[in-house]
Amino acid sequence: MEEETELTTLNQPDQNDQSTLATTSNNNSNNDNNNNNNAGNSSSNSSSKSNSNSNSSSHSNPNASALNSKYKKDLKLLFKACQVGDLKTVQNLLEFNPKYVNSYLSDNISALHWASINNRLSIVKFLISKGAIVDHKGGDLNATPLHWACKYGLVYIVHYLILNGASPLKKDAEGFNALHLAVHSSNIMLVIYIIIMTGIPIDELDSNSRTALHWACYQGDSLSVDFLLNFNANINLPDNTGFAPLHWALLKGNRSILKNLINNNADLSLKTIENKDPFIVAKEMNTIKNFKTALIECDRNPSSGSLNKRFLNTSLKHKKIAKISTFFIPYLAMGLILYFLSELNYNKDSFDQFGTYYYYSPLLIIFLLILALSLITIFTRSLISNYLNEKNSLIKSPFLSGVFSSTSFYVICSWFFYVLPTTSSAYPLTNLFLFLFISAMVFAFFNSMFLNPGLIPKPKSIQKNITDLLDIGKFDSKNFCIRTYIRKPLRSKYSMISKNVVARYDHYCPWVYNDIGLTNHKSFLFFILSLELDIWLYVFLLLNHFKSIYFLHYNSNNDTYDLPYSQCKILSDKLCYGYNYSFSSFVLLCFVCFQGTWIFFLVLTQFWQISMNLTTNEANELQKDHQYASAPNSNYHYSSVPPDFSSDSNDIVNSTENDLTSTLSNQSTSANSISTNSHHIKRYSKQITCCSSFKKVTGIDQFCLFLNKNRLNFLKKNKFNNGFKINCLDFWLNDDNLDNGIKSLFKTPPQNGYGRFNGEIINYYEFYDSHIASMTYRQLV
Repeated sequence: MEEETELTTLNQPDQNDQSTLATTSNNNSNNDNNNNNNAGNSSSNSSSKSNSNSNSSSHSNPNASALNSKYKKDLKLLFKACQVGDLKTVQNLLEFNPKYVNSYLSDNISALHWASINNRLSIVKFLISKGAIVDHKGGDLNATPLHWACKYGLVYIVHYLILNGASPLKKDAEGFNALHLAVHSSNIMLVIYIIIMTGIPIDELDSNSRTALHWACYQGDSLSVDFLLNFNANINLPDNTGFAPLHWALLKGNRSILKNLINNNADLSLKTIENKDPFIVAKEMNTIKNFKTALIECDRNPSSGSLNKRFLNTSLKHKKIAKISTFFIPYLAMGLILYFLSELNYNKDSFDQFGTYYYYSPLLIIFLLILALSLITIFTRSLISNYLNEKNSLIKSPFLSGVFSSTSFYVICSWFFYVLPTTSSAYPLTNLFLFLFISAMVFAFFNSMFLNPGLIPKPKSIQKNITDLLDIGKFDSKNFCIRTYIRKPLRSKYSMISKNVVARYDHYCPWVYNDIGLTNHKSFLFFILSLELDIWLYVFLLLNHFKSIYFLHYNSNNDTYDLPYSQCKILSDKLCYGYNYSFSSFVLLCFVCFQGTWIFFLVLTQFWQISMNLTTNEANELQKDHQYASAPNSNYHYSSVPPDFSSDSNDIVNSTENDLTSTLSNQSTSANSISTNSHHIKRYSKQITCCSSFKKVTGIDQFCLFLNKNRLNFLKKNKFNNGFKINCLDFWLNDDNLDNGIKSLFKTPPQNGYGRFNGEIINYYEFYDSHIASMTYRQLV
């Protein structure tokens, strides 16, 4: 027995931290190669000690000692094979002695423990088929194989164990059940699986009276916190030290978690058993700055935490009023600015006698514009806070849509009341075309704004979606939406604006205050194309209008008047006329020219993407894939697919010893890549600056991608490219039938999710397999 204890100690995982299952187990799961070496060294050392002890006891019973030594060596070999994924060795050992399946040394750790923690699904299946006890407890923490798998976020192992009778309600020596350990893993996919598929009580306590929400807040795991709160976890439940989830969140000061807790009515006055409220805890942990920032962003007093008095209350009716007001504020602001500019121009003679107008007007106008915009922004933010408390709230509000529509409104008024009367006789066709394109632009604008972009309906059964994805090895955040709990079709994305998954998602456009997706993408293209044509037709007519008003002003009595050269050193004659005799129209001209420039780049980029059957979102995702591919242990989709995964559960059970050996020999998995996932994303994410925000809002970032010298590499990765002709037909004739007539070009796509892909009608709400034929590089480019 002394020999057995000594041998077991060498193979038993050490316990250095109360929150870990076993340090040696951690090392084995983090690095399979080290695991193999350690297991080998452990085997040789214990073997030598075993031999010395055997020599001292061989005189009493040589045969029993030899059998005992053979038994231990076989178990060591079995455990090592389970760790490294050597199915052939496991099969041979259990064929030699089937009782090995539930054998263990004095640490009570079974073969199923080692296979589970190392994500060896094929071996887990084989051991269970041979009668392995799924809820056998072992190790210093008295944990089951399910506990070990949950600790490292191994969803497929957990799923198979639970299907075969493992209980998620069982607790280890520290009082942790499957949910607690799933949160410890920081794998949101496992947390979702445990809650939705097992129905485990969400507020189950561990031995320190802590729930899963306490642990998620302590770890700074914003995704798990958000999910647990959505399933009504108790937000103010204190543990045995009096710490509520908010107190634990303040230890790391994750602002996103703090805002989430505050918005869900966390008690800001709750005190610990040491009489410390959240403000005191934040000061002690040096997170008071983040705490106060979160309070401010939640529209609360940073000193007391009380709600600020709002211009409107938070009722649904007043939220709608605030939204509508946000949209129409630019109409008032733009009107006042243009009126003031026209008054300056109208009263220019009174300025001339002092000789100051031409010299000081640019500086004065810039000052007035900055002042007006500052006041508008302050007032707008106070309105927005009534219905939106998020980062980049101005972009996510109707404000920019109001800016565009108000500008368009005053441009149309300028054309109809001022430009048209002076240019209709000289340029009748140009004015007619401008009228037609303005009509098309207005129609397409409201279509893009109010059409459903392709919101995918909520699923009838979340459990079925999860099971289907597990069966094919695609249960990760790329194929399953962690916010709406639906299976994500290809080309779709969750929208932070509509809070839904949008089919064939392109981007969010703040200028139309809507997502651009399957059903309104064509309308959006008509909108920006007609808008671009409107701008340059208006510019052409306005320049001729400037010339006309100059002659009307000074040549009414056949007089001649030449502008002093000092007044217009840079501008052309027509621009100089507008600057002096219609300054408000001149400013409007400068503004629309600026808008027309970046819209031109947007139109060019959109047409290029359509020809490649590539959405803006897909282009960004290709960039991200390239960026994160170089990250060590990158796993930003929270996938835990075993290296030996097979969709057929009978493949492993009925396999022979040669079936999987070749596929397992060079494959391994690292469990810590899941738990450290958020760190890699944070490290490799781009810093958002004012310049990048401007490029994103105007679409110039996509034009930069278009000019990227490596864009051909992106084309080769685009699996939806079916050739230039088919790509264009699929987009422009997108309909629920295969009619290629001219009517389909202007027909709005149906609202049922159907559309064209590769010349066929498909349901984009259930577009899970593209059936893509391989194409040559020459065909792609």
